[in-house]
Amino acid sequence: MTYSQSKEQFIELLFCSTLLTIFNGILSKLNSYVSLIHNEKITYHISLLKYEKSVNIDMEYYDSSKYYNEYMNASRNSASIQAVTWNLVNLIGCIVKLIGILIIFTRYSVLFTLVMIITSIPCGIIEIHHKKVMLNLQKELIPYERKLGYSGSLFSNKQI
Repeated sequence: MTYSQSKEQFIELLFCSTLLTIFNGILSKLNSYVSLIHNEKITYHISLLKYEKSVNIDMEYYDSSKYYNEYMNASRNSASIQAVTWNLVNLIGCIVKLIGILIIFTRYSVLFTLVMIITSIPCGIIEIHHKKVMLNLQKELIPYERKLGYSGSLFSNKQI
C-alpha cells in the first residue's frame, strides 16, 4: 500500500466517521423530541387505564395488600412499556449504525469485523439475563417498599 492510498483511506474513514457523527446527532435530537411527546402520551393513557380499572373494582379490594402490590407493579410496568418502546427505537438506530460500521470495516479487515461481532454476542446474552434478574427482584421487593412507605408516613407524615 502506497502513501497516497493510505492517505485516501484515512480521509475516507474520517469522512465516513464525520457523516456518522452528524447523522447520529440528528437522530439523537429527533429521538429525544419524539420520546418526550410519546412518553407523555403513554403515561396519560396508562394512567387512565389504571384509574378506570381501580374505579371499577369492588371496594373490598382496597383493603387488600395484594391490590396495592398489583397497583404498584402496574405503575412500574407502565414505565417499562415506555422503556421497551424506546429501546426498540434505539435498537433500530444501533442496527443502522452497526451495518454502516461493518460495511466500512469489512472493506479493510474481515477478521476484525468478525471478532467484533463474536465478542458482542456474550455481552447481549448477559444483558438479557441481568434485565430478567432485576425485573424479578423488583417484583419481590414491592411489598417491602410499600411497607417502608407506609411506616415512613406513619412516623413522619411524609411519603418516602
